[in-house]
Amino acid sequence: MPWAERINKVIEMLNELQNLTSNQSETISLSDFKVSLDTISVRGKVSSLLLLYYNNPEKHIVSLLDRFEQLDFIKDIKIKTYDKDATDNTFGFVLEAKVTDNGTTK
Repeated sequence: MPWAERINKVIEMLNELQNLTSNQSETISLSDFKVSLDTISVRGKVSSLLLLYYNNPEKHIVSLLDRFEQLDFIKDIKIKTYDKDATDNTFGFVLEAKVTDNGTTK
């Protein structure tokens, strides 16, 4: 898959997230994207850890991890640690994943 298509898929997912969080009290903030031929990482903050993991198909709720898993060019997604920010009660994290090429992990 050409990189232009991959970037468009990531931007589409981020736009969906922006539309969701602008209408809710729960917040997801993503920054510091780093993309290479082998890996992708993003720094983020969430108001609740449920936003990372919770899915509810009946309410059309998809977790952040599942949104990244839907991108067909990444795998082995992980978040190693969380940092609670006492000043605004958010959880900081870094999401990392491997970029695949033609269905195989690099």
